[in-house]
Amino acid sequence: MTQYPVLPGDATFVSPRELACLLRVSIDCIYRLVAKRTLPSYRLLHRILFRRGDVEQWLAAHRNDPRDPDLWR
Repeated sequence: MTQYPVLPGDATFVSPRELACLLRVSIDCIYRLVAKRTLPSYRLLHRILFRRGDVEQWLAAHRNDPRDPDLWR
């Protein structure tokens, strides 16, 4: 039996369609972000894949805080 190496960290990969559903955006929006090299992605042959941990870090880095922190208290 062949043993494959284990990828470090969160190695859960999602497709562009799955990511679009998770983020509740269109699949065209996902492909535009990939074309601009804004969203971290991996290309494997003719497929585009996203590591879920990378996307979560990208979202956290691009989070906007409210202008008035007391607004939602």
